[in-house]
Amino acid sequence: MYLGFTGKKTGLVSKVTSILDGFGKGFYLALDVIATAILGISAAWTTSKGLEQYEIYFEFSFIALLAVFKTPITYVFFSLIIYIISKGYQWLDNENLLGENKKLGVAKYELENRLKSASEDIDEFKSKINSLYKELIKTWLKSSLKTLNLFESSCRVTLYYFKKNHFYYVGRYSVDPENSRESTLKFELNGGVISQAWRKQVHKDVSCPEYDSSDPNPYFEYVKQTYNFSEEKVKSLGMKSCQYYARRIDDTSEAIGVIVFESITKNKFTERQIKRIESYCAEHESNLVSYIRYIRDNDHASSDSIRAKGVAEMEFLRQFKEGKDVKK
Repeated sequence: MYLGFTGKKTGLVSKVTSILDGFGKGFYLALDVIATAILGISAAWTTSKGLEQYEIYFEFSFIALLAVFKTPITYVFFSLIIYIISKGYQWLDNENLLGENKKLGVAKYELENRLKSASEDIDEFKSKINSLYKELIKTWLKSSLKTLNLFESSCRVTLYYFKKNHFYYVGRYSVDPENSRESTLKFELNGGVISQAWRKQVHKDVSCPEYDSSDPNPYFEYVKQTYNFSEEKVKSLGMKSCQYYARRIDDTSEAIGVIVFESITKNKFTERQIKRIESYCAEHESNLVSYIRYIRDNDHASSDSIRAKGVAEMEFLRQFKEGKDVKK
């Protein structure tokens, strides 16, 4: 109850109102208790004296009416009437509660559906934003190859982010669609080109022989000695590069990723070309940091790329459990 122009509750009125509200809510329960008490007392009173002690007669007078009220049987009937009333209130209250529960159930169902629909819309919206952002990164990588005169099928550039002791794709581009594929879920710190750059800030390799399918042994031997990759691991590489330039990307307080330029032909990464790549990466390091941050925070090693290439998830898990090297 609100009083006065301020519309504020007064302490005493608030307490009285609260008591009355509580009494109203428990009214039928109070009637039930009262009816039971009266019935018990009346029944005990009647039993103690016996029914034969009370005469039933009809006389319309005050004395007769007073005599009727002095008999315990009257209170038995009175208590039964109160009991019936209390049960009636209880039934009505239960019906109201059931009706309210049904309404609440319907409202809850509708709200859950709305929430689910909104959640799905948000997820779809985030997915579209992530796809657009990845497309932006891919466009930037493509532009980088063009700017550096590496826009040909023998070259490739890949950007990775680092999280929980593994590297994951941020983006990759090559003129050759086969070389642009993201071939696995994640890479371990296993001594490869990415790991070398991660540890040393920059890793350059222009001494590796070209891969020759008719005589692959020199390539296998070099990669084994330099990067500790087995022949089986080397054979599984989608792009058997012979020249690399890899650079670690540092945020203000931590290392967050690696960018790798590579070529499958010799004499592509000359000393002059490497200096151009170094200068280009330093100039655009803020772009690289923002790309890596966004993907690292919003794209937790999604397996979509694996599904798109038709690589079976169970096969990957089997190889992972067996402790095989993760394919590049």
